[in-house]
Amino acid sequence: MGTDSDHCIDVLGSATVGTGQSTLVVPGVITETARLPDGLVLALKSTGTGASEPSPCLDDRSPLLLEVTDDCTPGWEIESFPDDASVADISHRGGRLIVETDSDRFVELDPETGDRRRSWRRDEFVFDGRVVEFDRPVESFERSDGRWVVQTARRLYWFDENGSQSAEWSIDDLDEPERWSGLFPKSYRTSDGRTLLVVQADSRSTLSSTMLFGFDETGEQTWRKRANRSWGFHPEEDGGFSVTTPLRRNTYGTVEVDIDTGEFVRVVNGPDDEVAQFLDR
Repeated sequence: MGTDSDHCIDVLGSATVGTGQSTLVVPGVITETARLPDGLVLALKSTGTGASEPSPCLDDRSPLLLEVTDDCTPGWEIESFPDDASVADISHRGGRLIVETDSDRFVELDPETGDRRRSWRRDEFVFDGRVVEFDRPVESFERSDGRWVVQTARRLYWFDENGSQSAEWSIDDLDEPERWSGLFPKSYRTSDGRTLLVVQADSRSTLSSTMLFGFDETGEQTWRKRANRSWGFHPEEDGGFSVTTPLRRNTYGTVEVDIDTGEFVRVVNGPDDEVAQFLDR
């Protein structure tokens, strides 16, 4: 994230967050994070005895979720969820802070106070108060250019802010569907309303290990590309359209994808001479 490191807090260790000027040791191991405009929300897991001593301002506290502002000040906290649920993931999208729990529910919180706004099942999603149901649990969701993209096991859906569905794509609707039965959507990225989807194969498929699909702002598929290696999104490459492949142990190659054509057009990371061979131009 392109911000001044002296004022933007970040995770520095398994139980430490900080800036260029100060640090904060939290009571537990950091398992998930979500970036807010002025800080972070941390999901914490208790480590019991032998853990690092937390900063004095957090003595005798054991929150499940903790907000920390950009000046390393603890903010709101949540000690528990119903049914003793744990945090599986946290997302901050379009001003909405959404927690996925291990009890197959989503919980939306007020990012400023931590107050609970609403909760819903994993086979639903809520847009502007409107509940939309799906035939499978929601795997992931993103927001870009005022539009939401929701992924289930084998489908992508595009929604306007008010929950009106504008497009739907299913891998089962492609030509020669028997060829695609062993493929499943792995992950996707959105930017400026457009979407790059990575689809991978299991042992039943006769296709290569990775297929890439591009979609325009309306959710229409504009291209698809067969890749001869295993490609995916690197967790530290969080901007633009780029995909990564393992070259050998602890070495990866990353290329930029032209979202209009699907071509690999530029080396982003990795040994230039090795990664350049994957470029289409």
